[in-house]
Amino acid sequence: MTNLVSDEWRLKIFFSVDLIGSTSYKAKKAENGDDAEWCLFFAVFPLELTTSYQKQAILKHQKDSFEQVKIWKILGDEILFYADLTNYQHIASHICAFKDSIQNYNLLLKGKKAPVPLCKGTVWTAGFPLSNIEIQINNTPDFIGSSIDAGFRLTKYSSSRKLCLSIEALLMFCTTIIDERIEKTEYPIRFEGKKELKGVLNNAPYPIFWLDIKKDDVVDKWLGKGENCEFNDIVKYCEDFINDSEYLIQPFIVGGMDKFNQIPDDIQNRKEKAVEARIDPKQSIFADQENDNENEKLIDSIDIKIPYPKN
Repeated sequence: MTNLVSDEWRLKIFFSVDLIGSTSYKAKKAENGDDAEWCLFFAVFPLELTTSYQKQAILKHQKDSFEQVKIWKILGDEILFYADLTNYQHIASHICAFKDSIQNYNLLLKGKKAPVPLCKGTVWTAGFPLSNIEIQINNTPDFIGSSIDAGFRLTKYSSSRKLCLSIEALLMFCTTIIDERIEKTEYPIRFEGKKELKGVLNNAPYPIFWLDIKKDDVVDKWLGKGENCEFNDIVKYCEDFINDSEYLIQPFIVGGMDKFNQIPDDIQNRKEKAVEARIDPKQSIFADQENDNENEKLIDSIDIKIPYPKN
C-alpha cells in the first residue's frame, strides 16, 4: 500500500555515502571467494556516524530539538540517510558529523595492508510538499522530487576528498558558520565551476561547491586552490543563484528561528494550487485502457494522490 504522507511544510536533509570503485574491487574479491571485508562498510559506517554525532560540540545547545539521521535505504554500495530540520543551525552539526565520519572511515581503511575502497559523500536538502513529496510504501518512507534528483546527480562530483553540497545546503551551512562564529578555516569550501546535472534546472549549469575533507596545503598550492571561498561571498552567491532560478526555492523552516523561517512570496499559493489540483491515478493512468481483471487489481493497489499543478 502506498500513501502520501503530509501536506505540511517540512525541510529535510539528505546524505549519500558510497564506496568508490567498489564494482571492480568486489569482482576481484569474488574470484577468491572473499567478500567479507567490503561488506563491513554497511555495519561500520553507520556506527562511525553515530559516534561522530556524539562528539559534535555544536550539539550542546541543540539537544532538545535536534534529530539525528535515520537510514533511508541502501542502493547497491550506497547508504542514504535523512533527517528533519527544525532549526537551520542544525545543518552545521549534521554536515560536520557526516564529514568526520567519512574522514575517520577512510583513515581507518588506509591503515590496512590490502587496498580497500574508500567512501565519498554528498549532502543536500529538500523542501516538502512542493517540488518534492514523501510517500509511505508498506510503512517504509520514500522521497521523490526535483531536489532528490539534484542530490543524486551531485554525487557524480564527490570524492574521498570532496564532500559536495547542494546550493541550498551550502547556503544554510555557511550562514550557520558565520552566525555561530565557528572557525571557518576548519571547513574550507572549494568551487569547481558550473556543471550540467542531467535533467536538473532544465539542464542549465549548476554550481559545484564542496567541503574539503582532506585539506593538504601542498596539494592546494599545486592546484592553485590555496585560498578558501569567503563565506559571506558564498552566502550572497547562493541567495542570488536561487532567486534567479525559476526552478529553485529559498530553503525555509516553518516555526524556525529568526532566519530561514519565512515562506517565500507566492510559494504558499503555489502549494495550495498544487494540492487542489492533485489527480487520482485511478482516474487518470488507466483512463484510456480497458479495465480487464489485471488492470483492476493494479488500480485497487494504488492509494496515492500526487501534486500536479494546473496549467
